[in-house]
Amino acid sequence: DLLKGAMGRFMFAFLVFYIFQYVAIPLFPLASVRHLHLSDGQISLGSALFYVSMMFVSFKLGSLSRRMGHRKMLVISSLGYGLYPLLFGLAKDVSLFLAASLLGGIIWGLLSASLVNRLMEVVEEEYRPAYMALHNMGLNLGILLGSLLAPILAETFSLPNALIISAFLRAFAGIILFLWG
Repeated sequence: DLLKGAMGRFMFAFLVFYIFQYVAIPLFPLASVRHLHLSDGQISLGSALFYVSMMFVSFKLGSLSRRMGHRKMLVISSLGYGLYPLLFGLAKDVSLFLAASLLGGIIWGLLSASLVNRLMEVVEEEYRPAYMALHNMGLNLGILLGSLLAPILAETFSLPNALIISAFLRAFAGIILFLWG
């Protein structure tokens, strides 16, 4: 009964998002080393930029959520979420990698909060435990399926192309969240 009607589409949109999110994640370390030939220091700097920008965005989440609303923030950030693997896939050296890391942290800071906030906004309080359980099952299934799809894409299309494909998959997931999220 929990998956009938609009809530079924809503949870399906989250599942699609998580699958396409996790297609790119296993590819990032491989592309950092095999494609971009980044040093440990450069990879660490990229990670630091990602998480520092994410932290600074978190300071503004309350005012952004009030101004935009959870759904609008979810849709905008999910549509932009494909920029990180796109820039990563197009990168030829450390500079575009660092730009992707900075932008990726900003977008993920907005998106990670929006996902849970939107879920809490849509689900009636009495049903939240059940929907949180469904959400977590969808998240875990998305991690599994996306991670299984990643090596197939990389083997078939090369690492940079697999990242670019994953960028378009993430944009598609943003469209699904726009329609059903």
